[in-house]
Amino acid sequence: MCNKDSVEVEFDYTSFLGASCSKKWTFLELFSAIAPSFGFKSNQYNEDTLNTHDRLFDQAFTSLACGHSDEENLVELMKLARQYQVNALKIAMPYALEQGQIASIEQRALVNISPMVGNDDLVVSILPMM
Repeated sequence: MCNKDSVEVEFDYTSFLGASCSKKWTFLELFSAIAPSFGFKSNQYNEDTLNTHDRLFDQAFTSLACGHSDEENLVELMKLARQYQVNALKIAMPYALEQGQIASIEQRALVNISPMVGNDDLVVSILPMM
């Protein structure tokens, strides 16, 4: 970590895609996933007891969709990370993104993305909102 106020999270996009695309939703799970959109809170767990990584993954699981493009999902993930005051993300990717996709994500999510050398992972710096 860079400093004591810095929050860095690793997110495995590969595992997320596998889990979200193969999940069979029950009515209760579906309602629990969309209820916060309408102002309802679930008492399933106390969010304060979860660490930042778990809260971000749980929220991503309900906000991202395997039917959306990688760009859309990654922009949404980075916006969620900003809400959880995450300063940096390391995202494990199943494949490399094209430079045009990276540029689009950077612009839409207000982040800096550095592809890692030797694999398809991304290191994302969440820029502060002005």
